[in-house]
Amino acid sequence: MLLLKAPAANTVANYLKVRLIELGVQDMFGVAGNYAAPFLDTVLADAEQRIKLLGTSTEMNAGYAADAYARYCGYGAVFVTYGVGSFSLLNATAGSYVEKVPVLVINGAPTNKENIIEKNAGLLFSHSTGNQLADLDVFQKVTVAAERITNANLAPFQIDKVLTAMMACQQPAYLEVAEDVWRAPCPPPVGELRVDPGRTTSVSEVGQAVAAAMEVIECYPRVVAWAGIELRQQQLTGPFEALLHQLNKHVPEGGTPIKFITSFLSKSVLDEQHPLFDSCRVVGKNMTYDPQPDYCLLGIGGWTVDANVASQNIRDERLIVACNGGVLVGAQFFPMVALPDFIRELNAAIAAAKHLELSGKALAPLPAPKLGDMLTFDTFFHQLQRNWRHDDILLSGVGFTLSIASYLTGVSRNGYLTDGVWLSIGYPVAAATGVAQACRRMAKTGECKRTFVVVGDGAFQEVCQAVSDQNYHGQNNVVFVLSNTIYGIEQYLVNPNPFRNSPVDYPPQDDLLNSVYSYNDLHQWDFVKLGESFGSIGRRVESLAQLEEVFCEIDDCPDRNFLVEIVVPKTDIPADLLAGAGGVGEDETANENWPPADKF
Repeated sequence: MLLLKAPAANTVANYLKVRLIELGVQDMFGVAGNYAAPFLDTVLADAEQRIKLLGTSTEMNAGYAADAYARYCGYGAVFVTYGVGSFSLLNATAGSYVEKVPVLVINGAPTNKENIIEKNAGLLFSHSTGNQLADLDVFQKVTVAAERITNANLAPFQIDKVLTAMMACQQPAYLEVAEDVWRAPCPPPVGELRVDPGRTTSVSEVGQAVAAAMEVIECYPRVVAWAGIELRQQQLTGPFEALLHQLNKHVPEGGTPIKFITSFLSKSVLDEQHPLFDSCRVVGKNMTYDPQPDYCLLGIGGWTVDANVASQNIRDERLIVACNGGVLVGAQFFPMVALPDFIRELNAAIAAAKHLELSGKALAPLPAPKLGDMLTFDTFFHQLQRNWRHDDILLSGVGFTLSIASYLTGVSRNGYLTDGVWLSIGYPVAAATGVAQACRRMAKTGECKRTFVVVGDGAFQEVCQAVSDQNYHGQNNVVFVLSNTIYGIEQYLVNPNPFRNSPVDYPPQDDLLNSVYSYNDLHQWDFVKLGESFGSIGRRVESLAQLEEVFCEIDDCPDRNFLVEIVVPKTDIPADLLAGAGGVGEDETANENWPPADKF
């Protein structure tokens, strides 16, 4: 056992450790490097072992794991080394920034002496570009605060500034610490860090926003409620349920109840067994049986991002969306309106309305899966639905698996996760490392929720080492790889012709449009051997009968990690995307409707 000499006084490393413990961080993910070693050794030397260090195979996987961990535990932290480590982490941090996930990036840097030598003698040290501010400059673009610490006297103020910004904005922050500063003495933390997210001198327009929203609701009394991601982020599911209850008080007996929908990003913000849950779907103007614009869409915390609205402009006079610190009502926008305030005041206004008669709106059914005897995207998810346990957690990829996985029903609260805005392929595989560790921390009994991943083979190949991490840390995750040996979603967007039921037969001069582009082809991996080399139980599934056997085996081995290849036809496509395949692709140049008007 390595015994580390206790510091004679508080150090910069210990200061940061204490602040992280105060934030509730119990686990950190990363790839170690010598520049950050004094901090990591300080964490290891803690007699109470209050923070666990979980090593990962790559920095990007560490970033994905820390991101997912933060979504369940409040805050995440990731440690890397200078240059080669931090730049590998950048993509994951950008995703956390866009999707508003508070993750602290801890980057060790060369010593002050090394920086002086590099600057004056021309000696380039390990992992350095020669620009000593390169790492800092890059991460300033994807964090809410970034500091480079080279002086222990300033360290407490810089650390507190960065952590306070992360807490206030609920987005990533960045700390870069010179190696020779970690063990330098500094004053211990004073008091706890606290923030008031609403502390500004601006006058809230919540009253005007609620009045405008009430006008829309009175004009369009059929209401569809949209539960958005900010309900989870700001812990507002309770107030949202109260608002929903208040709306339904104005529905006459025997009338259609007002239900709520979720979108890809916000799926499972509430338990899908909730009596007022309708469906998870693309939010847009084609959600109902009839084309009559006789209802309003009340979005609470929902983001009008690409995946949620299928690139549609859903804004019209019937739209109410409260998110990102403001409220959009028809053509009006009301800034500086906190979501908790809007929910509370709208609830009060609806309660006070004397002659308000409301109704729900029947929505069109979701596309039915195309079932049969073959193993396809649709039949796989149909079997997954039959074998789904309410309390488990599903992480979905963002290609073909995104839309169809979101239609899985009966998911528990916070039982589904995807990076539905940044849409970085491979995210769920490595994110599962963080989810599984978070579930261990949150488990109140001996039984811990099990984490399932559904991802395409192209996405999996980006982050496959994460399965090794999960086995090393004793996690019982199950990773299903939908293997069609192509980047399917990329082909679909650029030229969907190969996926159509009746493909266009383009002439010889345009023969390229008749098949999958070679740059979308993937090398066929042996997933069974790969899984076994990582320590998983590896399985290859080529039929529905084999799939059912694997589900039984997974249930029989609750403590084992599984990597399962699901072999589907190369040009198979989920039923919900099949209709869209009839449209013109972004580079389907021989199509008479090219370029697509909604894109170009």
